[in-house]
Parts: sequence; structure tokens; C-alpha cells
Amino acid sequence: MDEVRSHHYAVILAGGSGTRLWPLSRHNTPKQFIPFLNGQSTFRHVHDLLIDTFPPGHIFYSVTEEFADRVRAELPQVPTEQIIVEPEGRDTGAAMCLIASTLARRDPEAVAVVVGADHVIDTPTAFKNALRDALDAAEHHRDEMVLVGTKPLRPHTGLGYIRLGDPVDTEKESELFVVADFEEKPTSDVAEGYLRRGKHVWNTGYKAFKCSTFLKRVESIAPHIHNACALVSASHPAVTEEARTAFSAIEKKSFEYLFGTSLPFLVLRTEVVWHDIGDWKTVHGLKAKEDTADRTVLIDSHNSVVVGGMRVVAVYGVEDIVVVDTEDALLIVDRNHARNIKSVVDELKKRGLHGYL
Repeated sequence: MDEVRSHHYAVILAGGSGTRLWPLSRHNTPKQFIPFLNGQSTFRHVHDLLIDTFPPGHIFYSVTEEFADRVRAELPQVPTEQIIVEPEGRDTGAAMCLIASTLARRDPEAVAVVVGADHVIDTPTAFKNALRDALDAAEHHRDEMVLVGTKPLRPHTGLGYIRLGDPVDTEKESELFVVADFEEKPTSDVAEGYLRRGKHVWNTGYKAFKCSTFLKRVESIAPHIHNACALVSASHPAVTEEARTAFSAIEKKSFEYLFGTSLPFLVLRTEVVWHDIGDWKTVHGLKAKEDTADRTVLIDSHNSVVVGGMRVVAVYGVEDIVVVDTEDALLIVDRNHARNIKSVVDELKKRGLHGYL
């Protein structure tokens, strides 16, 4: 594989809390740092793929303040300046702007690709090629943000889709298209139609962009966000009180909500096989659970799984059940409703049971 260009950077976005994987994923132990993969976290899994493609000094890590120490614990060799720390969690909109501001300050020609820390990649070579192609496309098409899509393997109602528009000339293995539209979490029938027509891809959430160009657009769309991120990046690592106050005032909104209708997008259609570890149904499908067989009894319980196993857990005569057993909380859920666990977390908050979050 060719080495990446000198102005190309990869950033692992690792600041989320993962409420849909409660009770294993908590505020202080979010899902991206839990060793789901035979003792390895998804954060480390993604990082290890990136170090095969990018020089160590070109990999950055975007986290909220409370998780910075976890990155340092997993990767003690990483310099402090490569850990981009949000003073407060303000969702992915602010995180993306802070990433761009930090990298542009370091390298005015920086082109970045941002990837999630909570994914499992089954096709490492296709993944690395896709990131390299996305960076090259973003450098060539500097006014657009380049997204990475992957061909759907099956109808999926829990993922976001991108509808492909007109193709863009490219010599790369991955195909480049104009984004015609974004479709969020379709019904089963609609998702089957997407798969049949072949005009949609799954949205991996990976984004490649020229940092300085993105910042100019943010400055025109939301100058308060641009200015707050400039203050934080300028004062890193000892964030000033002024910068902290300005950043805290940013609305807590996703990148898609803040900029989805204001930026021009292209999308690469790739062959990456990936899994978004978004809920217990996905974890079950991957069988990415800790080995608790010595404390788990499953009898006539098809499509069921026990995760955790703090004690002996016996499941008999049920189907499609996920049991998550921890020291202070027990979850039992139909795996087809696993995406709704956030409502349990919301109920705990409502009842003031913050010690279980």
C-alpha cells in the first residue's frame, strides 16, 4: 500500500457515551473502551488498523475531557498534542470543528479523515484503501466533504443510508458520487428496496475534508462555533477559562444536524465490511462477548446470549433474549428492541438513579 501524503491525517472520534449498551457501557466506561473483542476494545481495534497506514504523528484522537486519561492509558506512547480534548461534551458538531481547528493550526494544508472508535472492521485492506481514497478525493475536491459509504449487505433498519447521485470521475478503486440525499433508519420494506435498487450505501459516518476549507464554511454558518473552537485549539493543552466558557455555549447537536444541509457532500462507494457496535443485537450478531461459558446455562433458548456473567445465569425456553449481567445492574431485553435501551437510561435519570449511569 502506498504511504499516505504528508498532509493527510486520521482522527479517531472517541467521545461518545454509548447509552444503548447499558449497563455495561456507563458514563465512566463507555463502549469504545470495553474489551468486547477477545479482550480488545473497539478503540484499540480501529487504532491498530490505522497504524498500518498512517505515520504515528499523523493519527489524532478526539475525546471529551473525562475520557482523555483512558486514551493515555491505552496508548501511553501518544504525545499530548495528538489528543484533541473537548472541554465539555457538545456532540459531534463541535467535535468536528475542534478537530479541524486543531489540525489546521498544526498544518495549514491538513486534510483529515475522521473515523468512529466503536466499529469493527472485517475487511482491513478495503478499510485502509477507502480511507486513503477518501483523503485523496478530499484533497482533489477541496470544496466538498467526502463521506465513506459501503454497499449494504442486507436490509437494515438501524443504520443511516446515503442515496447516490451522479458519479464523479475518479481513477480510484472506490467509486465517487454526488450525495443525492440522506435517509435515516428506514422501515424494513424501504430498506429492502434500497438493497434491490442498488442506489444506496450505508453511511459509515467517516468524513474526509480539507480542514481550512471546512473552517471557512463553519465561520460563515456558525461563527460562534468557529471562534470557540479556535480559542480551545489555541490554548491546548491548558484550556483557558475564556475558551472553556465559549465552548460550553455551543449547542449540543450532531454534525449532521448542524451542517448536514449547509455543506456540499460527495460519497465513496466502497467494499468495506464493518459493524457499528450500536446496540446489544449487533454485539450478539458478532458474538463479540466475553467468555462466560462456565457461568452461563442456555437451554432451548435460540438467538439468545448472556453478556457479563457476574454470577451463574440460566436462560431456559425463551428466544431472542439478551441478558447483560453486571455487578450492580441486570438487563433483560428482547434483542429486536435492543436499540431502545436509551429509554431505560432516560428513566434512570428521571428517577435520580445517577449512580447506575
